[in-house]
Amino acid sequence: MIRSNFKILICLLCLLLAQNVFASEDFSKLAVAYYSDNNIEKTIECLKNIPDDEKTAQDLLLLGNALDEIGDKDKALILYTKALKLEPNYYKAYYNLANIFAVYEDYVSALTYYEKSVQYRPAFMNARIALGILLSEKFFEYDRAIKEYNLAIECQGKQHFEPSEFFNQDATFE
Repeated sequence: MIRSNFKILICLLCLLLAQNVFASEDFSKLAVAYYSDNNIEKTIECLKNIPDDEKTAQDLLLLGNALDEIGDKDKALILYTKALKLEPNYYKAYYNLANIFAVYEDYVSALTYYEKSVQYRPAFMNARIALGILLSEKFFEYDRAIKEYNLAIECQGKQHFEPSEFFNQDATFE
């Protein structure tokens, strides 16, 4: 069902492209569809078709995730930072920055960005869990870690579903 809906979406968007009536938001939607289907190359291609001055914070975040997946963490960091310039309260960008800094073993920066993420989205369970892991495993602050885990448990009923394409969490704490 999902696969057939994806194919229909791609066909419709290709028709629009052929008629030269593709707007930036159409490229954004198509990029999300490609990313959801794990087609990183097409995701990047779509997002690069959007003029820089028309890219949204979400576009920059998704492009950062795609580049992160192909190993370009430095460019991903730049894009997440640009996303925050557009939306200073964008908790997803803070979370993704924290994940990259954790991979780079810059735990002080990771801690800062996880804390920013939960500052702007207190019910963000993934960030609370990552923050707890970081506090316990790298800073040995067990009481704070337990507090974050308890807050994560409280978040379970408060958080709504968010598509995973906006988070780069799979590379954290390997």
